[in-house]
Amino acid sequence: MSRFRSRSCLILHCIVGQPLSQRTLAAHSLVKVLALSSIFSLFFCNTGDGQVIVARDSYLNYNYTFGGGAVTFSDNQTLNPTSLVLFDNLGIGHSQMESGANPPGPWSAGIDVSLAQQFEITGSLSNFSRIQANASSTGETFTSGFGSAGLFSSNPGNRLLMSFNVNQAQDYTLIGGIAFTGASSTQSAVALQRWDGIVWQQVHNSAFLPGGQGAFNWSGTLNPGEYRMFSGLNLSLPGGNQSSVRAYQYEFRFTNIPEPSSATALLIGMGVVLFRRRR
Repeated sequence: MSRFRSRSCLILHCIVGQPLSQRTLAAHSLVKVLALSSIFSLFFCNTGDGQVIVARDSYLNYNYTFGGGAVTFSDNQTLNPTSLVLFDNLGIGHSQMESGANPPGPWSAGIDVSLAQQFEITGSLSNFSRIQANASSTGETFTSGFGSAGLFSSNPGNRLLMSFNVNQAQDYTLIGGIAFTGASSTQSAVALQRWDGIVWQQVHNSAFLPGGQGAFNWSGTLNPGEYRMFSGLNLSLPGGNQSSVRAYQYEFRFTNIPEPSSATALLIGMGVVLFRRRR
């Protein structure tokens, strides 16, 4: 800013030292330069700090226990990357079946679990225009005879949090869908949330859809503030011979961000108009 002021003062000093006719022409030129500088700043600078990704938290976890009699198989797996990247594709899972004849009698038991999560950010972390994400969680338990099994992917299960700041009012759309089999849960949802200084307020939440699932298509305007996209899937299979499938996909997009080509075209157009007016 100090450089700009010093250059402006130098230009003004040169203008003052010229004859009246040349001062008028020079003053007109200065106004044109300042106008173009303002337009350039509006289209190329302000949009660069309009929406910023500030945090990402991916979390996938599951635990299981199955067996029969004194024979037990169990495990607990967690994946929790938080690095800020423009794209990631994650997955964990396990499949196992066992059997035996220990007292009190023959048994068989097993589990099959698979968790997957993927997202992609369009633009840069300091000036993004779109977030696309999808995830799925599938689980199944098997038992026969005196076998038992339990499989859980919860607290938080398969979750993605994408936090971002909006520094100036932005129009947006949020489209996608969520589907699952089995009972609903508060962690199986896609939501756009706003931080009010105390808690995360719901802007949109798929949990409010009929039955907590289905397609959604929301739009509106986000005022300056802190926001996040929450998406989570919860599995709970406490007994044998149960199965569940949960999945979501969404696209969150800002809709009023000028494209560089549009801004360039406007600058060229302004230059042509000023050139013609001068001639």
